[in-house]
Amino acid sequence: QLVALQEVVGGILDNFVADRLGGEPVDGNTARELRDLLRDRGVQCDLRTAFSSGVPALYEVANANLVCGCQFTGNKLVRLLTPASEGLTVAGVTVELTRSVLMTRLDTESGSFNIYNTHLCSLCNQQERLRQIREALNFISEVESFVPADHIIFLGDFNSLMGDQVYGRLTSNGFIDTYAEATGISLQNGIDPSCSLLGSGNTQSCTIGVSQVIDPVLGPATLPVRIDYIFDKGPWTIVDSLVVFNPLAAAGQGQSVSDHSAVISSFGPASP
Repeated sequence: QLVALQEVVGGILDNFVADRLGGEPVDGNTARELRDLLRDRGVQCDLRTAFSSGVPALYEVANANLVCGCQFTGNKLVRLLTPASEGLTVAGVTVELTRSVLMTRLDTESGSFNIYNTHLCSLCNQQERLRQIREALNFISEVESFVPADHIIFLGDFNSLMGDQVYGRLTSNGFIDTYAEATGISLQNGIDPSCSLLGSGNTQSCTIGVSQVIDPVLGPATLPVRIDYIFDKGPWTIVDSLVVFNPLAAAGQGQSVSDHSAVISSFGPASP
């Protein structure tokens, strides 16, 4: 089982914000806290993190990959993306929001996997986001040229809608939107029919704008959209995909743990 996280936080300032909001202090890495919580429940997970933005030791934001039940092969590879014209002010301190791609590898009896995790710019224009996705795809191409895998997984918060230029750049490079594939979603007149903002009323497919959790810095998301994806490229079959932690989703999936809902995709052996 693989868990990919974005906006993992830590640092002195994060503890200050947590204290002001009445939350629990963090140990400098919320992904490490999650790993330790799972370990306390008998689930052993291996963790890799990659700095994304902020000020080291003061306020750090990172991407993180956890794999449970096995271990990553070797260390990690990281590519910093060109910063966009966005910044974030927290407690009077303004920091530039840089972005990164974290690559981790799994070698299993069933084949090898290269997993790429990213969070593209949010407070930026489409051209800046396109530049970042081009850089991310170039990074993937470079890695695959010297440590190729049987299967590639590219996931994260892309801040992009199905059918826009960023999404099109991914699919034109052979990546499959696992949620769309598993649920049979296809563009209708150039728009995604799977989320209420785009016409269907199917809010259980949205990943932001539906959670009861409010971002402590940016506040509530105002529009429900689907911007968090698991893309894949390779021989394995997509068995199922669903959105979870969405209070508007089906019964039993109404628990909010983030201001984004999560996407879960299951894979099976390659088709004969």
